[in-house]
Amino acid sequence: MRIFLTWPLLQGLGALGLWLGVQVYGPAVALAVPNALDSAPSAGDPALEPLHRQIARLAERLGGRVGAAIVHVESGRAVALKGAERFSMASVYKLPIAIAILDMVDRGELDLTRKLTVKASDLRPGSPLAERRDAVGAVLSVRELIELVMIYSDNSASDLLFGLAGGGEAITKRLQTLKITGLRVDRPELELLADGGGVRQLPAASDLTLERFERLLAAVSPAAREEAERQLRLDPRDTATPEAIGRLLVRLQRGEILKPESNRLLIGIMKRCATGVKRIPGKLPAGTTVAHKTGTSPGGYNDAGIITLPGKAGHLAVAVFVQAPGQPPAEREQLIAEIARAGFDFFVAQGAAVR
Repeated sequence: MRIFLTWPLLQGLGALGLWLGVQVYGPAVALAVPNALDSAPSAGDPALEPLHRQIARLAERLGGRVGAAIVHVESGRAVALKGAERFSMASVYKLPIAIAILDMVDRGELDLTRKLTVKASDLRPGSPLAERRDAVGAVLSVRELIELVMIYSDNSASDLLFGLAGGGEAITKRLQTLKITGLRVDRPELELLADGGGVRQLPAASDLTLERFERLLAAVSPAAREEAERQLRLDPRDTATPEAIGRLLVRLQRGEILKPESNRLLIGIMKRCATGVKRIPGKLPAGTTVAHKTGTSPGGYNDAGIITLPGKAGHLAVAVFVQAPGQPPAEREQLIAEIARAGFDFFVAQGAAVR
């Protein structure tokens, strides 16, 4: 038996924690057994069934565990695969961190021009900032840190913002105040990197340097690292459902979360994203505007963003999470690109129906 709910009602129920394996077809939602792939079209919008089948086939071809949500922003028509299952966000979690920081700006609790001085203990692997010769002692504004985080996925800048926002619990509570549900932010990048790399004990912050942390990572045996990566994929912390990220992107595009100036700033920065060019943007027509944030973890490739459709066809919110440790990275990226292109082609072909 299936229960059909309207998309607005689903958004409301999301706050209550519906983790039931949701497939969404336009204004109707089919609540099904987790991991089941529906084959019959929804009574609400059977026209979306071919798109759902296409996404399911693409995911099955790669193998592993794949979650996706595609929402047409202006109409609310949507489709999802494993949409209500939790996936590790990896660096996609930097988007809600940036939103929390900009909410602080909107509320007058923080100024974008505020300066922070970088210490040796602030530097992390996966950080263009850490590669600068003048990194230690560099003075950066909050706005500059947001740009480093959202354009280059800079882990050092991310942890500086994480601390500025009060840590994981404070960030998650702030997101809940903004009615952003279905995701949680728990650990700074330092802990995520340590947990995923098998480092069991970190030195005190006063003794921490990038070089020392990298030596700790290098000392972990391959077997211990593999087990740490497996545990990271199972960890409920720093996770989200594809549908939750899809709803977040829809609300961001509609201007429902931040004040107009902060909203424009964030989406504008996301349009300059320099990572993941082969993910959501990878197979879209040249010149297509994409505002997105990528995430990469051991065995996992993610991307979440807003695609501007041509003409007056509107926008697509797309979130894809791929956990396929045994598959080549290029194939994971290709899958994300193919799912995004499938959604793009479908809604462009719909023409007036999406307006």
